[in-house]
Amino acid sequence: MLCIDSCFREIKKLSKSNSYSNIKKDICKQNIGDLVKKSVILYSEDNFKVFKCRISNSNNSKGKSGGYRLLVAQINNNYILLKIYPKTGPSGQENISENDLVNLIENINQETIFNLCD
Repeated sequence: MLCIDSCFREIKKLSKSNSYSNIKKDICKQNIGDLVKKSVILYSEDNFKVFKCRISNSNNSKGKSGGYRLLVAQINNNYILLKIYPKTGPSGQENISENDLVNLIENINQETIFNLCD
């Protein structure tokens, strides 16, 4: 799965906590095409879409409701992970603000892209 630099750094930071130690494994076992089919579209313009996806956190037993939220961009037929945040736990957050989403979209071209699951 492709991932922008700021998201890659957030994954590394979260993985240091016992509550999120399996975050990378939890992300990499996902089929991104199937995941976006079950997701909410937060933004759509021409060949660019941003989806809000839900995946479970294998460090807890709360399923998707207590798992992670992923913001995934679809540019043509390519998927790029833009942001991840846990729904619960010490770093839990409810939602991404509209301002944060706009900033993320506006700055995507300035980010380096990594393959997260190598």
